[in-house]
Amino acid sequence: MIALLLNLGLMAIMFEVGLTLTGADFRRLAVAPRAVLTGLAAQILLLPALAVLLLWLWPVAPGMIVGVLLIAAAPGGVTSNLLTLLARGDVALALTVTALSTALSVASLPTAVAIGALLLDVDSFSIDMPLTMMARGILITTLLPLAGGMFAHSRWPAWTGRWEPRLRRVSTLMFAAIVVATFAANMDAFRVHAGTVGPLVMTLNVLAMAAAAILALMARLDGKAIIAILMETGLQNAALAIYLAVGVLGRPALAIPAILYAAAMNVSAVLVLMILRVLRSRAPAMENAS
Repeated sequence: MIALLLNLGLMAIMFEVGLTLTGADFRRLAVAPRAVLTGLAAQILLLPALAVLLLWLWPVAPGMIVGVLLIAAAPGGVTSNLLTLLARGDVALALTVTALSTALSVASLPTAVAIGALLLDVDSFSIDMPLTMMARGILITTLLPLAGGMFAHSRWPAWTGRWEPRLRRVSTLMFAAIVVATFAANMDAFRVHAGTVGPLVMTLNVLAMAAAAILALMARLDGKAIIAILMETGLQNAALAIYLAVGVLGRPALAIPAILYAAAMNVSAVLVLMILRVLRSRAPAMENAS
């Protein structure tokens, strides 16, 4: 039942994301290559590298290592674009990085997990990681629904414009159902691992957002682009990581880091929104004082 919910839920979520994308979101790489490549570097390279470093320094149960690698290597999450909008960031850039990181995840996610597992000697506890099955699962549950949503958007724009907000609410509820169902099915494992894995993924999330902002500053991007890249890097596709842990690897306990990260990333995003609001409210007062 949980496996079916994961498949249908993830496909519905990615179809809804596809309804918000157009071909221009993919072509933006040629228009603004520095911003897009910076976002992709933070998402695909920086975050998994930070995860490997933390896992090397932070003692956790061996079985949790792959779970952390899965969420770190996942593409940008479905809420990153909305939160970029609320933070007054570059929504077009956020959409492009989400679209491209999702498209690349067929190869980038299994590769990042495999490299991370090799560096951390995951083979020592003999977990089976069928990389081809992971890539096929990402293709079926992520890329095809995403492409279907984009096709529907281009073919029936009036219909998608009317139904997309409703489908967004449905996909949000389905994601919540995925998290709750996975949590309920692994309650005992949560009690064992939450105390060690929870602080690790919270630290990973904060470091990832800070490092992404620094990388964007080094690339000399403007404030709106920095916000977009910060949100994209911090907010991961937890539903995909949960699906791979349960539906592909057949190890539901490996979904624990993704569920804990999902909670941490939303708290961090809200804190970023609050900090930005305070800074913007003080800016006019500082200007008037000067």
